Amino acid sequence: MKGTRRILKNMFSLTVAEFANKGIIFVFNAYLARVILPEGFGIIGFANAFAAYFLLVVNLGS
Repeated sequence: MKGTRRILKNMFSLTVAEFANKGIIFVFNAYLARVILPEGFGIIGFANAFAAYFLLVVNLGS
């Protein structure tokens, strides 16, 4: 019984942390899009996509 309660407590903590993380990312992206305007946000998106191609090559080796 004690182990089950501990597992449920840990699952709840991880769920809350995941929702908080997603919420912070959403708010930050909305703020960033307003501050740097669509052109700057597009440049950041392009840079992320460009870096993702290199990550694919690196991950193929593992």
